[in-house]
Amino acid sequence: MIHLNKYIEFITEISRKDIHLIKSLQDTDLFTIAYEFELITEDDKNYLVDLDKLSMLSMDIISDIKEQFDLKNINKYKSLINKLKEKLSSQEQISITDFKTILEQIIYGDKVCDYIKNLILIELVGGKESPKILVEDIEYLKSEVSKNLPNFIEKWGSELTYELDETLIGKNEDGTYSRGIEFKPTTYIISISKTIEILDDFYSDYEKQSYWKMTSKTGLHINIGINQKVHWNPLKGLVMLSELPTDKSDIPYVFKGMTWRMNTDFTNSLKKKVIETIKRSKKLKSQIDALDIHEIKTLENTLNPILVNVIDKVGVKYFGFNLIHLAQKKYVEFRHVGGDVSKCIVIEKLIYFCYIVYLMTTDYKDNDYHKKLYKFMENLNHT
Repeated sequence: MIHLNKYIEFITEISRKDIHLIKSLQDTDLFTIAYEFELITEDDKNYLVDLDKLSMLSMDIISDIKEQFDLKNINKYKSLINKLKEKLSSQEQISITDFKTILEQIIYGDKVCDYIKNLILIELVGGKESPKILVEDIEYLKSEVSKNLPNFIEKWGSELTYELDETLIGKNEDGTYSRGIEFKPTTYIISISKTIEILDDFYSDYEKQSYWKMTSKTGLHINIGINQKVHWNPLKGLVMLSELPTDKSDIPYVFKGMTWRMNTDFTNSLKKKVIETIKRSKKLKSQIDALDIHEIKTLENTLNPILVNVIDKVGVKYFGFNLIHLAQKKYVEFRHVGGDVSKCIVIEKLIYFCYIVYLMTTDYKDNDYHKKLYKFMENLNHT
């Protein structure tokens, strides 16, 4: 059995009674849990050259040169592009640095005006200065996961699936390039204890290597469901989740230990956005004002669809508390955790999020929920 004491003692948002409750549930099959790890590296080797895209861009470049500079004789520019195509066609795998070296050698090796040099560079290099014709080699990155996290992959690798993450690709402030990979279980993990075991094994390897990093660009999303038929109440989760400060100096619990995740474009408060949305809409405001604050079920039936509509309209990657998958897949995504975060913080948040999901699917702590709901409604009704 995993001992939760060293993690639970730091969860200031729940009582001693709540702690005993979570302990009693840690080895049961009640919770279904999946995590999404994002890791980043500055290794810029083993990109693949997309020859089809290079051919298409080459035609566009010649066309643009002819059109923008009103040139009739563009043979020397065709020759220039062909030299580049020929050189890159021989590169099955390449690094960004080598690509730029080849590009500069060919362009600057010919007498070409600066305007045309810049046009070619813009066409072949993307906005983040990651060349458009280079594509990620996911097998290479997977091999680096195995190489640098060997014990973790040996034990759990058969249960993982991998994806590339385009948001992790780009040029850093120090001139280096970053790229990343995301991996997650192919199916849900059953029980809090097994999830903690997996996290334990991951960090055991992760902390011994330096190839893979977790930075401000990476997140560790936690998806939690219930392994039985239950009634979900998203509104209860919204008002019970400690996601907003209670005063200007307060740090919400979900961000304690990782304040760098506050006020990011992907961990915004759904509660705050819902309040803003209702207050800015005369129709919604009128609808809410007409409700009886003591009719809890009516409040829930009115507000729960609004929560999902706000997420759907703004975007699922905008909020730390994401309910968009609840209707079909029956799980809630918590996106608050991320950055260079320690194992203890990750596990602490995992336990807390399981507690919130338990609240959302039971009548446990309904009295506390109703008190917070009244305050939430007062906030909505306050103009």
